[in-house]
Amino acid sequence: MIHINIVALLLFLHFMMDFFFQSHYISTHKSKSMLVCLLHALWYTTVFAWFGLVFYLVTLFTHFVIDAVTSRITSRLYPNHIHWFFVVIGFDQMLHVFLLMWLYVITQGLP
Repeated sequence: MIHINIVALLLFLHFMMDFFFQSHYISTHKSKSMLVCLLHALWYTTVFAWFGLVFYLVTLFTHFVIDAVTSRITSRLYPNHIHWFFVVIGFDQMLHVFLLMWLYVITQGLP
């Protein structure tokens, strides 16, 4: 079971690291360069080290893979297919949030 305060914390950290602290350069180049996408994933996951090594490593891997795929799709959709651009952005966010919640639940009992 996951407490509502943990849900709020994970959502807040996700928003801050995936949007607020993402630079313009990263947001415009992660679809063009795997290295930039990896740098974004490394920066994004720094705050999740608080939740343990397994949580950190799985979050790093999944965030990188999700963004590597969705950022390339969205770069092809914008600006001519704006509806589908936002559908993919929403799907990207749903995956990130689902994985954070799932990881918290399965790792909270690990030492």
